[in-house]
Amino acid sequence: MIPLNINGQIRRYSDRNINKIAAILPYWGLFLNEQNQLAPLFPDKAIRIQTENRSLFQSAKEYIKHTGLSLIHKQGQSIDCDIKCQSDEQRQLSIETANTTYHLKPLADQPTSVSRLIHKQVLLPIKSRPFTILINNNNIQQSAEWIAYILLQLANSQSFPSISHISMSDYQTFVNDILYPVNPKLAKRQMLEAFLPSLPLKPGSIIQPDNEPLSKDDADAEEPADDSGGSMKNLANKAKKEIESHTIQPFKPKLNQENLMHEPEPINPFKKKHDQKPKQINPFKNKHP
Repeated sequence: MIPLNINGQIRRYSDRNINKIAAILPYWGLFLNEQNQLAPLFPDKAIRIQTENRSLFQSAKEYIKHTGLSLIHKQGQSIDCDIKCQSDEQRQLSIETANTTYHLKPLADQPTSVSRLIHKQVLLPIKSRPFTILINNNNIQQSAEWIAYILLQLANSQSFPSISHISMSDYQTFVNDILYPVNPKLAKRQMLEAFLPSLPLKPGSIIQPDNEPLSKDDADAEEPADDSGGSMKNLANKAKKEIESHTIQPFKPKLNQENLMHEPEPINPFKKKHDQKPKQINPFKNKHP
């Protein structure tokens, strides 16, 4: 088993799984150094971006902050790509050069393979710069993720390894164990709901409905109190007990006052019964018709 250092946490993998992980990491903007530690793939690279949507720029930056790639917001002629919003509802994402426009088709259904999931089928058709990324005004939130994949492909000067041999189950485990501790925001976009119950999530890796993971401070924070001074957790437990007390249980034995005061005694077949006094027979007693 080969030890792998993930943010100071050591996990051990077989040679076969290490090879799978090594093939996946470049898609995430990472690689394994000689000490088997995760390292950013683009520590010395920068991409100059022009866009009027600063929130979109910042959101795309969050997806790739673990890669070492620097995104520089710049206005002017010396840029690598320009990001523009458009109102064309028929086009979700396009790449435009001086001579050609490429209409991309991001993944819109349930992925059937890791190759379809890992960059959501967003494939950069050219590497020449500058070019323009055209996105739909109605899909800004998802566009930030797509732009992140385009920037990862633009920064990578090498071809990506084949990952066709990696099962979806293995990939989901690697996302949870490796990518989530490094960048939860990107990891959540790579997780499938069908695999969430089986993933060995750590307490710090609870999947939240919002964009950020639950922090230790939030986990240790006191429960909010209601107007009566009790905690919401206590009220919930109380309500649960009240519901259970009113629930009809047809197979539950009835408890009388004596049962509540004393524990039931074990059955003793040789114990004499004292509940009823034996009847005395009077042979001289007259019978009445």
